[in-house]
Amino acid sequence: MMIYGYVLMAQNDLMHPDVLVLFAYLILGIVGLIGVITYGIHCYRVGWHGLTRLQRILFSIYGVVFILGLWIWLGFVGAIPYQWAEWPIYGSNY
Repeated sequence: MMIYGYVLMAQNDLMHPDVLVLFAYLILGIVGLIGVITYGIHCYRVGWHGLTRLQRILFSIYGVVFILGLWIWLGFVGAIPYQWAEWPIYGSNY
């Protein structure tokens, strides 16, 4: 289904539900990037040990979210095989 969403998004057919899911993953990656940059700058200034426990947890979560969003985006633009981009979503390659 995600492959079909990739194809429809590439063909500029934005009315299919799979495209909405793909957009959600891409937006999630952008939110993760903003979080990583924000907490990364703060972590650089005060150091890892200067962060509170909540800030460390959020920095880690934003990092994972950014990596997943980047992975999906790279699969969409064809930089990596699309089977690799499906792995975080479905858990296995077909």
